Amino acid sequence: MVRALSFSWLLLIASCGDTPPAEDAAPDPADAPTHAPADATGTPDAPDSDAPSAFDELCRCLLDRPDGRFHLDGPEVTGTTPATLPEVSGIVTSRFDDDVFWAHNDSGHAAELFAIAANGDTLARVAFPTLRNRDWEELARGPCDDDDRDRACLYIGDVGDNASAYASVFVHRWREPDPRGAPTSADDVESAELVFPDGARDTEAFVVDDHGVLWLLTKRPPIGHIRVYSAPFRPGEATTLTFHEEIPLSRVERIASVSMFTAADLHPRCGALIGRYYGGAFFAFVDPLRLETLAERDLHSVPTGAERQGEAIAWTSDGYWHVGEATGAPIQRFRCRPAD
Repeated sequence: MVRALSFSWLLLIASCGDTPPAEDAAPDPADAPTHAPADATGTPDAPDSDAPSAFDELCRCLLDRPDGRFHLDGPEVTGTTPATLPEVSGIVTSRFDDDVFWAHNDSGHAAELFAIAANGDTLARVAFPTLRNRDWEELARGPCDDDDRDRACLYIGDVGDNASAYASVFVHRWREPDPRGAPTSADDVESAELVFPDGARDTEAFVVDDHGVLWLLTKRPPIGHIRVYSAPFRPGEATTLTFHEEIPLSRVERIASVSMFTAADLHPRCGALIGRYYGGAFFAFVDPLRLETLAERDLHSVPTGAERQGEAIAWTSDGYWHVGEATGAPIQRFRCRPAD
Protein backbone atom coordinates (compact mmCIF):
# COMPACT_ATOMS: atom_id res chain seq x y z
CA MET A 1 0.00 0.00 0.00
CA VAL A 2 1.13 3.57 -0.61
CA ARG A 3 -0.19 5.83 2.12
CA ALA A 4 1.03 9.08 0.59
CA LEU A 5 1.72 10.03 -3.00
CA SER A 6 3.04 13.36 -4.22
CA PHE A 7 0.70 15.55 -6.24
CA SER A 8 2.92 15.18 -9.30
CA TRP A 9 2.84 11.40 -8.99
CA LEU A 10 -0.94 11.41 -8.77
CA LEU A 11 -1.14 13.54 -11.90
CA LEU A 12 1.19 11.14 -13.68
CA ILE A 13 -0.84 8.07 -12.78
CA ALA A 14 -4.06 9.86 -13.71
CA SER A 15 -2.61 10.84 -17.06
CA CYS A 16 -1.67 7.27 -17.96
CA GLY A 17 -5.00 6.03 -16.62
CA ASP A 18 -6.46 2.57 -16.43
CA THR A 19 -7.74 1.51 -19.83
CA PRO A 20 -11.54 1.47 -19.77
CA PRO A 21 -12.38 -0.14 -23.13
CA ALA A 22 -11.82 -3.75 -24.04
CA GLU A 23 -9.23 -4.44 -26.70
CA ASP A 24 -7.51 -7.24 -28.56
CA ALA A 25 -4.40 -8.73 -27.00
CA ALA A 26 -1.94 -10.70 -29.06
CA PRO A 27 0.57 -12.84 -27.17
CA ASP A 28 3.19 -14.39 -29.39
CA PRO A 29 2.58 -18.15 -29.61
CA ALA A 30 6.34 -18.60 -29.21
CA ASP A 31 5.96 -17.18 -25.70
CA ALA A 32 3.76 -20.08 -24.59
CA PRO A 33 5.03 -22.19 -21.66
CA THR A 34 7.97 -24.41 -22.52
CA HIS A 35 6.38 -27.52 -21.02
CA ALA A 36 3.20 -27.35 -23.10
CA PRO A 37 2.87 -29.50 -26.23
CA ALA A 38 2.62 -27.50 -29.45
CA ASP A 39 1.08 -28.12 -32.81
CA ALA A 40 2.71 -27.39 -36.16
CA THR A 41 1.97 -23.66 -35.83
CA GLY A 42 3.80 -23.40 -32.51
CA THR A 43 0.58 -22.74 -30.61
CA PRO A 44 0.29 -24.92 -27.45
CA ASP A 45 -2.48 -27.47 -27.34
CA ALA A 46 -5.53 -26.85 -25.16
CA PRO A 47 -5.60 -28.80 -21.89
CA ASP A 48 -6.60 -32.45 -21.92
CA SER A 49 -10.30 -32.71 -21.18
CA ASP A 50 -9.78 -35.28 -18.41
CA ALA A 51 -7.13 -33.29 -16.53
CA PRO A 52 -8.21 -31.57 -13.31
CA SER A 53 -8.57 -27.81 -13.76
CA ALA A 54 -11.02 -25.15 -12.69
CA PHE A 55 -9.93 -22.96 -15.56
CA ASP A 56 -9.94 -25.07 -18.73
CA GLU A 57 -12.21 -22.56 -20.47
CA LEU A 58 -9.67 -19.79 -19.98
CA CYS A 59 -6.78 -22.00 -21.11
CA ARG A 60 -8.60 -22.81 -24.33
CA CYS A 61 -9.34 -19.15 -24.94
CA LEU A 62 -5.72 -18.17 -24.42
CA LEU A 63 -4.11 -21.06 -26.25
CA ASP A 64 -6.38 -22.89 -28.67
CA ARG A 65 -6.12 -20.63 -31.73
CA PRO A 66 -3.64 -20.73 -34.61
CA ASP A 67 -2.94 -16.98 -34.51
CA GLY A 68 -2.61 -16.80 -30.72
CA ARG A 69 -5.10 -13.91 -30.47
CA PHE A 70 -7.90 -13.40 -27.98
CA HIS A 71 -10.44 -10.68 -27.28
CA LEU A 72 -11.51 -9.26 -23.93
CA ASP A 73 -15.05 -8.14 -23.21
CA GLY A 74 -15.34 -5.61 -20.40
CA PRO A 75 -15.07 -4.11 -17.98
CA GLU A 76 -18.27 -5.43 -16.47
CA VAL A 77 -18.85 -3.90 -13.04
CA THR A 78 -20.45 -6.78 -11.14
CA GLY A 79 -20.74 -5.01 -7.77
CA THR A 80 -18.82 -2.95 -5.21
CA THR A 81 -16.70 -3.93 -2.24
CA PRO A 82 -18.23 -3.76 1.26
CA ALA A 83 -17.32 -1.10 3.81
CA THR A 84 -15.29 -3.70 5.72
CA LEU A 85 -12.78 -3.80 2.83
CA PRO A 86 -11.61 -0.19 2.35
CA GLU A 87 -8.05 -1.18 1.39
CA VAL A 88 -8.19 -4.35 -0.68
CA SER A 89 -4.63 -5.39 -1.41
CA GLY A 90 -4.99 -9.00 -2.52
CA ILE A 91 -7.63 -11.19 -4.13
CA VAL A 92 -7.84 -14.74 -5.46
CA THR A 93 -10.79 -16.57 -7.02
CA SER A 94 -12.38 -19.30 -4.91
CA ARG A 95 -11.90 -22.85 -6.18
CA PHE A 96 -15.46 -23.59 -5.03
CA ASP A 97 -17.19 -20.82 -6.99
CA ASP A 98 -15.87 -18.79 -9.89
CA ASP A 99 -18.17 -15.91 -8.90
CA VAL A 100 -16.53 -15.56 -5.49
CA PHE A 101 -13.12 -14.20 -4.50
CA TRP A 102 -11.22 -14.07 -1.22
CA ALA A 103 -9.74 -10.73 -0.21
CA HIS A 104 -7.97 -8.93 2.61
CA ASN A 105 -7.07 -5.43 3.72
CA ASP A 106 -3.49 -4.33 4.16
CA SER A 107 -1.61 -2.80 7.12
CA GLY A 108 -3.57 -1.11 9.86
CA HIS A 109 -6.37 -3.67 9.67
CA ALA A 110 -7.14 -6.93 11.42
CA ALA A 111 -5.76 -10.29 10.30
CA GLU A 112 -8.88 -11.38 8.41
CA LEU A 113 -9.93 -12.88 5.10
CA PHE A 114 -13.25 -12.09 3.42
CA ALA A 115 -15.12 -14.17 0.85
CA ILE A 116 -16.88 -11.76 -1.50
CA ALA A 117 -19.50 -12.61 -4.11
CA ALA A 118 -19.34 -10.94 -7.51
CA ASN A 119 -22.15 -8.59 -6.51
CA GLY A 120 -20.18 -7.43 -3.44
CA ASP A 121 -22.02 -9.46 -0.80
CA THR A 122 -19.86 -10.82 2.04
CA LEU A 123 -20.19 -14.61 2.24
CA ALA A 124 -17.57 -15.19 4.95
CA ARG A 125 -15.34 -13.23 7.31
CA VAL A 126 -12.58 -15.30 8.89
CA ALA A 127 -10.37 -14.00 11.70
CA PHE A 128 -6.86 -15.39 12.32
CA PRO A 129 -6.14 -14.76 16.01
CA THR A 130 -2.64 -16.26 15.87
CA LEU A 131 -1.52 -14.02 12.99
CA ARG A 132 -0.60 -10.35 12.71
CA ASN A 133 -1.32 -8.14 9.72
CA ARG A 134 1.96 -6.28 9.60
CA ASP A 135 1.35 -5.45 5.96
CA TRP A 136 -0.69 -8.07 4.09
CA GLU A 137 -0.30 -7.29 0.40
CA GLU A 138 -1.13 -10.37 -1.66
CA LEU A 139 -3.25 -13.49 -1.74
CA ALA A 140 -2.43 -16.53 -3.88
CA ARG A 141 -3.51 -20.10 -4.45
CA GLY A 142 -1.24 -23.13 -4.32
CA PRO A 143 -0.89 -26.74 -3.18
CA CYS A 144 -1.35 -27.71 0.45
CA ASP A 145 1.25 -30.48 0.12
CA ASP A 146 3.13 -32.52 -2.48
CA ASP A 147 0.05 -34.63 -3.30
CA ASP A 148 -2.37 -31.73 -3.75
CA ARG A 149 -3.32 -31.42 -7.42
CA ASP A 150 -6.26 -29.13 -6.66
CA ARG A 151 -4.17 -26.23 -5.33
CA ALA A 152 -6.52 -26.22 -2.36
CA CYS A 153 -4.67 -23.78 -0.11
CA LEU A 154 -4.69 -20.01 0.17
CA TYR A 155 -1.35 -18.27 0.73
CA ILE A 156 -1.48 -14.92 2.56
CA GLY A 157 1.47 -12.64 1.88
CA ASP A 158 2.60 -10.46 4.78
CA VAL A 159 5.22 -9.10 2.42
CA GLY A 160 4.69 -5.33 2.28
CA ASP A 161 7.46 -3.02 3.50
CA ASN A 162 6.88 0.61 2.54
CA ALA A 163 9.88 1.84 4.49
CA SER A 164 12.20 -1.01 3.45
CA ALA A 165 12.69 -1.73 7.14
CA TYR A 166 12.31 -5.51 7.41
CA ALA A 167 15.02 -8.06 6.70
CA SER A 168 12.40 -10.77 6.24
CA VAL A 169 8.74 -11.22 5.31
CA PHE A 170 6.14 -13.91 6.04
CA VAL A 171 3.72 -16.06 4.06
CA HIS A 172 0.89 -18.00 5.73
CA ARG A 173 -0.84 -21.09 4.29
CA TRP A 174 -4.44 -22.10 5.03
CA ARG A 175 -6.66 -24.71 3.41
CA GLU A 176 -9.58 -22.96 1.71
CA PRO A 177 -13.03 -23.92 3.02
CA ASP A 178 -16.22 -23.58 1.03
CA PRO A 179 -16.93 -19.85 1.40
CA ARG A 180 -20.57 -20.54 2.25
CA GLY A 181 -19.56 -22.75 5.17
CA ALA A 182 -16.37 -21.07 6.34
CA PRO A 183 -15.60 -20.66 10.05
CA THR A 184 -15.56 -17.23 11.67
CA SER A 185 -12.13 -17.92 13.18
CA ALA A 186 -9.23 -20.17 12.25
CA ASP A 187 -5.90 -21.11 13.80
CA ASP A 188 -4.95 -24.05 11.55
CA VAL A 189 -2.42 -21.94 9.68
CA GLU A 190 1.17 -22.71 8.67
CA SER A 191 3.70 -19.88 8.38
CA ALA A 192 7.06 -19.51 6.65
CA GLU A 193 9.63 -16.73 6.97
CA LEU A 194 11.46 -15.50 3.85
CA VAL A 195 14.74 -13.57 4.00
CA PHE A 196 15.89 -11.32 1.16
CA PRO A 197 19.56 -11.96 0.30
CA ASP A 198 20.27 -8.36 -0.74
CA GLY A 199 18.39 -6.10 1.65
CA ALA A 200 14.76 -5.23 2.30
CA ARG A 201 12.35 -5.03 -0.65
CA ASP A 202 8.79 -3.71 -0.63
CA THR A 203 6.72 -6.49 -2.20
CA GLU A 204 3.04 -6.59 -3.11
CA ALA A 205 2.89 -9.56 -5.48
CA PHE A 206 3.73 -13.23 -5.35
CA VAL A 207 2.49 -16.50 -6.85
CA VAL A 208 2.86 -20.16 -5.91
CA ASP A 209 3.78 -22.87 -8.39
CA ASP A 210 2.58 -26.47 -8.39
CA HIS A 211 5.60 -27.59 -6.37
CA GLY A 212 4.76 -25.14 -3.58
CA VAL A 213 7.57 -22.75 -4.47
CA LEU A 214 6.86 -19.09 -3.68
CA TRP A 215 7.78 -16.56 -6.37
CA LEU A 216 8.01 -12.99 -5.05
CA LEU A 217 7.72 -10.13 -7.54
CA THR A 218 8.84 -6.90 -5.91
CA LYS A 219 7.36 -3.41 -6.02
CA ARG A 220 10.48 -1.39 -5.13
CA PRO A 221 13.35 -0.62 -5.04
CA PRO A 222 13.86 0.21 -7.80
CA ILE A 223 10.67 1.92 -8.97
CA GLY A 224 9.59 0.80 -12.44
CA HIS A 225 11.17 -2.64 -12.12
CA ILE A 226 10.20 -6.09 -10.88
CA ARG A 227 12.81 -8.19 -9.10
CA VAL A 228 12.05 -11.93 -9.11
CA TYR A 229 12.89 -14.05 -6.05
CA SER A 230 11.94 -17.60 -5.09
CA ALA A 231 12.01 -19.99 -2.15
CA PRO A 232 10.20 -23.17 -1.14
CA PHE A 233 7.45 -22.85 1.45
CA ARG A 234 8.92 -24.39 4.62
CA PRO A 235 6.52 -24.11 7.57
CA GLY A 236 8.14 -22.91 10.78
CA GLU A 237 11.46 -22.14 9.10
CA ALA A 238 13.34 -19.10 7.83
CA THR A 239 14.52 -19.55 4.23
CA THR A 240 16.75 -17.22 2.23
CA LEU A 241 15.20 -16.23 -1.08
CA THR A 242 17.07 -16.76 -4.35
CA PHE A 243 17.28 -13.74 -6.65
CA HIS A 244 16.74 -14.48 -10.35
CA GLU A 245 16.09 -11.48 -12.59
CA GLU A 246 15.20 -7.78 -12.68
CA ILE A 247 12.56 -6.85 -15.26
CA PRO A 248 11.80 -3.25 -16.34
CA LEU A 249 8.08 -2.42 -16.53
CA SER A 250 8.87 -0.19 -19.50
CA ARG A 251 8.67 -3.41 -21.54
CA VAL A 252 4.87 -3.17 -21.13
CA GLU A 253 4.56 0.53 -21.96
CA ARG A 254 6.77 3.56 -21.50
CA ILE A 255 4.66 5.16 -18.76
CA ALA A 256 5.04 2.01 -16.65
CA SER A 257 8.72 2.86 -16.17
CA VAL A 258 7.68 5.26 -13.38
CA SER A 259 4.99 3.00 -11.93
CA MET A 260 5.16 0.21 -9.34
CA PHE A 261 4.14 -3.45 -9.53
CA THR A 262 1.31 -4.31 -7.13
CA ALA A 263 -0.34 -7.68 -7.84
CA ALA A 264 -0.08 -10.93 -9.81
CA ASP A 265 -1.81 -14.24 -10.39
CA LEU A 266 -0.48 -17.42 -11.99
CA HIS A 267 -2.51 -19.82 -14.09
CA PRO A 268 -0.23 -22.89 -13.90
CA ARG A 269 -2.46 -24.98 -16.16
CA CYS A 270 -1.55 -22.97 -19.25
CA GLY A 271 1.44 -20.98 -18.02
CA ALA A 272 -0.28 -17.60 -17.91
CA LEU A 273 0.77 -14.80 -15.58
CA ILE A 274 -1.27 -11.63 -15.15
CA GLY A 275 0.25 -8.63 -13.39
CA ARG A 276 -1.03 -5.31 -12.08
CA TYR A 277 0.78 -2.02 -11.73
CA TYR A 278 -0.45 1.49 -11.01
CA GLY A 279 -2.04 2.57 -14.27
CA GLY A 280 -2.36 -0.76 -16.07
CA ALA A 281 -1.91 -4.52 -16.28
CA PHE A 282 -0.09 -7.06 -18.43
CA PHE A 283 -0.28 -10.69 -19.47
CA ALA A 284 2.61 -13.05 -20.31
CA PHE A 285 3.16 -16.72 -21.03
CA VAL A 286 5.73 -18.19 -18.61
CA ASP A 287 7.05 -21.58 -17.66
CA PRO A 288 4.84 -22.12 -14.58
CA LEU A 289 7.65 -23.89 -12.71
CA ARG A 290 10.32 -21.34 -13.68
CA LEU A 291 8.90 -17.88 -13.20
CA GLU A 292 12.26 -16.30 -13.95
CA THR A 293 11.36 -16.99 -17.60
CA LEU A 294 9.20 -13.87 -17.32
CA ALA A 295 12.38 -11.94 -18.13
CA GLU A 296 12.52 -13.65 -21.55
CA ARG A 297 8.86 -13.27 -22.52
CA ASP A 298 6.85 -10.49 -24.10
CA LEU A 299 4.71 -8.52 -21.66
CA HIS A 300 1.40 -7.68 -23.35
CA SER A 301 -0.69 -4.81 -22.04
CA VAL A 302 -4.28 -5.82 -21.18
CA PRO A 303 -7.16 -3.48 -20.32
CA THR A 304 -8.30 -2.47 -16.86
CA GLY A 305 -11.25 -0.40 -15.72
CA ALA A 306 -10.82 2.96 -14.01
CA GLU A 307 -10.04 2.75 -10.30
CA ARG A 308 -8.27 4.88 -7.74
CA GLN A 309 -5.44 2.58 -6.68
CA GLY A 310 -5.16 -0.86 -8.23
CA GLU A 311 -3.48 -3.44 -6.01
CA ALA A 312 -5.42 -6.66 -6.65
CA ILE A 313 -6.02 -8.85 -9.72
CA ALA A 314 -6.91 -12.53 -10.23
CA TRP A 315 -7.77 -15.01 -12.97
CA THR A 316 -11.31 -16.35 -13.29
CA SER A 317 -12.49 -19.33 -15.34
CA ASP A 318 -13.01 -17.11 -18.40
CA GLY A 319 -10.82 -14.05 -17.84
CA TYR A 320 -9.82 -11.91 -14.87
CA TRP A 321 -11.13 -9.37 -12.41
CA HIS A 322 -9.55 -6.61 -10.39
CA VAL A 323 -10.42 -4.42 -7.41
CA GLY A 324 -8.96 -1.14 -6.19
CA GLU A 325 -8.40 0.41 -2.77
CA ALA A 326 -11.47 2.44 -1.79
CA THR A 327 -14.66 2.05 0.17
CA GLY A 328 -17.25 0.76 -2.26
CA ALA A 329 -14.64 0.12 -4.98
CA PRO A 330 -16.03 -1.36 -8.21
CA ILE A 331 -15.48 -5.08 -8.82
CA GLN A 332 -14.49 -5.13 -12.49
CA ARG A 333 -14.42 -8.24 -14.68
CA PHE A 334 -13.08 -8.96 -18.15
CA ARG A 335 -14.05 -12.09 -20.08
CA CYS A 336 -11.87 -13.73 -22.71
CA ARG A 337 -13.24 -15.02 -26.01
CA PRO A 338 -11.52 -16.07 -29.24
CA ALA A 339 -11.08 -13.25 -31.72
CA ASP A 340 -13.34 -13.27 -34.76
